[in-house]
Amino acid sequence: MELILERLAAEQGIDRVVESYPRLDSESVGGALLFAAGRVEEMLARLGLTEEPLVDAVTALDEH
Repeated sequence: MELILERLAAEQGIDRVVESYPRLDSESVGGALLFAAGRVEEMLARLGLTEEPLVDAVTALDEH
């Protein structure tokens, strides 16, 4: 999953990731994104930053 997220972060796009890894499909890649988003939300909740916009919450991490 980490590799999928790295490829997407490099702006390769879901279609390109699926082309590079034929065992994957767009649903699998979408699932990886949902999992990652859930982990981010979980971390923000633990830090008490869920009421803030994501950009503000990430910036606030530098202050902690």
